[in-house]
Amino acid sequence: LVRNYRSTPEVISLANRLTPNLGGTDKQLLATHQPGPGVVVQRLESVYGEVAWMVGKIRELVATGTPHEEIAVLYRLNSMSEELEEGLSSAHLSYQVKGGSFLRRAGARDLLARLRRPRSDEVSAAVEVAAREVGWNPRAGATRDSEEATRQQDLTRLVRLASDHRGGGGVREFVEDLRRRFSSDEAGSGIQLLTYHRAKGLEFDAVFLPRLNAGEMPDRRARTAAAIVEERRLFYVGITRARRHLFLSWGPKNSRGRRSMFLDEVAPGGAGMIALRASSRSPNGPRQQLSGAALDLATELRAWRTERARTDVMPPYVILHDSALEAIARARPASRDELLEVPGMGPVKFERYGHDILAIVAAAPGG
Repeated sequence: LVRNYRSTPEVISLANRLTPNLGGTDKQLLATHQPGPGVVVQRLESVYGEVAWMVGKIRELVATGTPHEEIAVLYRLNSMSEELEEGLSSAHLSYQVKGGSFLRRAGARDLLARLRRPRSDEVSAAVEVAAREVGWNPRAGATRDSEEATRQQDLTRLVRLASDHRGGGGVREFVEDLRRRFSSDEAGSGIQLLTYHRAKGLEFDAVFLPRLNAGEMPDRRARTAAAIVEERRLFYVGITRARRHLFLSWGPKNSRGRRSMFLDEVAPGGAGMIALRASSRSPNGPRQQLSGAALDLATELRAWRTERARTDVMPPYVILHDSALEAIARARPASRDELLEVPGMGPVKFERYGHDILAIVAAAPGG
C-alpha cells in the first residue's frame, strides 16, 4: 500500500516531506522507479516572469521528447489560468484547459454576449460599458465567494485588455483577437491547464506548480487548522501527479514576496535543484523502531507536543507528526540548520517550536 509505481524517487522524496503534517495515517511512499531529474524550485520576479520561465522550460521538455499532452500546469483557482493561457498562446504552444477556461467562465461569457451589439464603436469604451452592465465593480474588495471573486477578476482583466488593444478593426477585431489569444483546443490536445482538484487521479510526465505564494497556496480563506491541512493535502496531490519532472515556483512580488508555508516545508533551502533524499522508511519494511536514548527523547518530545497542543488549542499532529518527532530523536539536532533538515520542520514551524525542541534535545541524556 505504500509502494508508488508512478513517480521517480526524487518526486516521492519531496512528497514525503509533507506526510508528517497531512493528518491521519503516517504513510510515507516508497518509489519503485529508477532515479530521475531533481525537482526544480525557482524564484521569479513577477507573475509574467513566472509564465515566461515556464514557457522556456516547456520548450526544453518538448524539444527533448516530452509530448505536449504529458505536461500539466496546476493552480489553486481557475482565475490563475489567465496569464498562463495568454503566455502559452503568445508562445504558439497548444494547450487545453480542464474546466474554467477564461473565455468560458461566467464573466467573460456575459461580457462577450453584450459585445455582439456594442454601445460604442471604440473598443475600450464599449468593453467598459458592457462590463458595468453585467455587474463589474472596479472597486470590489475581497470576497469569500470564490465564484464572484473570479468573475470580478475576469471582468477587470477584459477591461484592461480592451484598453491595451491597438487594432483598428473595432470591437469585432478585439473579440476575434481574444479568441485567438485564449483559445482552447476542443480536440483535447496540448499542454494541460487545470486546478489541483481536477488533477486528482491523473498523472503526467511533467508537472508545474506555480504561484506558491502565501495567500494563494494555501488559499487565503483557509484560516483554521483543519482547512490548512486540507490545503496541504491538495499540494500533496499536485506533487504526486508528476511521473518524472516537477517544477515549483513562486513570485516575490505577489503576496509581498512571501513564499507558501508548504514550499518552506518541502524546500526550506530556497531556490535551485532539490537532490534525492532517502525516505525514513526502508523498502523492505516499516520505519525502524526507536530504542534507548532515542526512545526516551521521543517520549519527552511527545509530552511537550501534548502540552503545546492544549495551549494552542489544536490537534497534536498539526504541530508535528510522530514521524517528525522520531526523526528528531534519532538525529538529535543541535542547531537551527540541523533541525531544518528534519522532514516536516520548515522555517515557519521552527519559528513557532524550534527553540523549545532544541532545548529539550540539549537537556536530554544519552546521545
